[in-house]
Amino acid sequence: PFLSRDVYAYLGQGELMRRGFPPYDTAVSALPADGIVLQAVDPLWHNTIPPYGPLSLRVEHLAAIVGHGHEWAGILLFRVVAVLSVLAIVLLVRREAAPERRDLLTWVACSPLVLMHFIAAAHLDALMAALAVAAIVLLRRGHLAWAAVLGVAAAEVKVTAGLVLIAMLVWLWQTQARQVAVRFAGFATAAGVAGFLLLPSDPLGWMWHLSTPGLTWVPFTPSSTLLLIATHLAEVFGDPPSWLRGACLAVAAGLGLALAGWALR
Repeated sequence: PFLSRDVYAYLGQGELMRRGFPPYDTAVSALPADGIVLQAVDPLWHNTIPPYGPLSLRVEHLAAIVGHGHEWAGILLFRVVAVLSVLAIVLLVRREAAPERRDLLTWVACSPLVLMHFIAAAHLDALMAALAVAAIVLLRRGHLAWAAVLGVAAAEVKVTAGLVLIAMLVWLWQTQARQVAVRFAGFATAAGVAGFLLLPSDPLGWMWHLSTPGLTWVPFTPSSTLLLIATHLAEVFGDPPSWLRGACLAVAAGLGLALAGWALR
């Protein structure tokens, strides 16, 4: 793995599940200290709970089973998932795009960002993106139920894909009959409930740990760097007054509304 060691944390979380530990209550530090998996996990994540969805944990569990005694095989499984996900995205988008843009979109998939973040690092974001793209393609073709199922599945890999579900619902509301949008919302709700029943025993456990990425500084994330700067300033000058916190929240809300308005247009 290149650029990120998250894939070892994936394998560690899967190993916890293989050993029978509840995934949203146990950190990878519960694994044997002399084990290969724990030694490979970045110390930043030794005592944190994963913010990944239940579908992510199912993939991680499978990787741990495949890699039991042969950790390289588990890592390889994540890489295979990433490569197949990127190929699926390319094939789906090429079919939907105008002919003059297809080659350009293929080259986008070969960009350093995709190659390093999705494939070299074997991040599960690739699986999330593939499911989200498939959901959008199915929606454009009128397959509401399958679009909702795959959209929910993407959100159960990582919560950020929930934005795709919202965008799909808004698009239907603006371009189709309102009843169609309501049907899609019903299918998505049913798929979400089914996912909660079929996936781990605590399917909402990840919701209480979505702040995990903010607990440490990740050099490649601008938001993480801003948090680090704010923390240091608070140590020097003291905690900011309540009016300043309110002003920051107001600015954030304004930017969110502006982005939402731009997206709707």
